[in-house]
Amino acid sequence: MKRGRWQVLLLLEVWLVACDDASEPGLLNRGLFFYDCTGVTDAYCEDFFSPEEFPPAQAVGGPFKLTFVPDDPELPIPRVESAALDLIERNVDILRFLQPGRAAVLAMLEDEVVDYRYLDGKAVTQLRLEDESTLSLAEVRLDTGETVSLRVVPQDEFDRILGGGLSFSWEILDYDVAEFASEPTERDVGVTGVAPGSTELRITTEGYSATFPIIVREAAP
Repeated sequence: MKRGRWQVLLLLEVWLVACDDASEPGLLNRGLFFYDCTGVTDAYCEDFFSPEEFPPAQAVGGPFKLTFVPDDPELPIPRVESAALDLIERNVDILRFLQPGRAAVLAMLEDEVVDYRYLDGKAVTQLRLEDESTLSLAEVRLDTGETVSLRVVPQDEFDRILGGGLSFSWEILDYDVAEFASEPTERDVGVTGVAPGSTELRITTEGYSATFPIIVREAAP
């Protein structure tokens, strides 16, 4: 059965928005699994539409999406399913690791497995804090009245950046010293120095928290 108009359009969309680095071959070598963005909270999806690369592992709890494109142009686009529902759940076309582990995802046409690939799910064990230049920060230093832009990057115990659209909560422990420049959302936030002193910035996702010192200095006159 040849691909219909909607399937051709889907292929064009996949090829336009996903670079070669964002795909991996199935283990049966019958096509490619493309990593698709579910939102800008995914560290591999800076602009939502264009994955940077195929993640080496997925964060537990972070939704993601895969599209399988067969090499055979006569085949329709298969659906992608989980082979281990205790590890990876599927809601419509969105996948999510429920706990750490390794599990296969299957490209399925009716009851036939067209191809498959193993994915690793990892718990977040590190949160890296970056400034606008992507410089890793151990602490945040700023002057009163100054605003700095910050971004969080989820990692596993091997320092690998994890895929998946995680949700993050941000908290400043003393708002008399520093405050958010706007309501914190997604992976990015602005912090403004209020008064000289020190406090802490706490970031939490999927039960893991990291704390970073904030040091505010008096701005030069």
